[in-house]
Amino acid sequence: MTALTSPGDWDGDGAPDVLARDGSGALWMYRGNGDGGWFPGRTQVGWGWNVMNAIFSGHDFSGDGPSDVFARDTNGRLWLYPGNGKGGWQNRVQIGWGWQGMDLIAAPGDYDYDGIGDVIAQDGNGTIWLYQGNGSGGFTGQRWLMDIPAAQVFG
Repeated sequence: MTALTSPGDWDGDGAPDVLARDGSGALWMYRGNGDGGWFPGRTQVGWGWNVMNAIFSGHDFSGDGPSDVFARDTNGRLWLYPGNGKGGWQNRVQIGWGWQGMDLIAAPGDYDYDGIGDVIAQDGNGTIWLYQGNGSGGFTGQRWLMDIPAAQVFG
């Protein structure tokens, strides 16, 4: 596998799942059994994901209930893939561009305690930015420079 993320309960059965991309660009769902293990088998939930150089969980970034996934393509466009709550997708939405300059990107949930999910990114100079979510699958239009070491945010 060349990338993986855990969007939480992707298929709606109450247990956390994992999404993993293989070398051909296929995206697979591995269903968690809720007891620290996996159900047998895997389900293909996407293809063509080899054009994405960053894939990460957005939990419920779109504000509609089910977990979501973010992906950055090789042209620096940031895409939101809203989940449908049943192991599949709603229509993807481009929510940003120019993200190729970001070395690290994460969606930690509600980072600024306003009740809405956010995205944090570190640029090539090591500067960390907070992109505040608007609660409906986009950003507020503001970004904030954060004065904390990257290791405290990204581990």
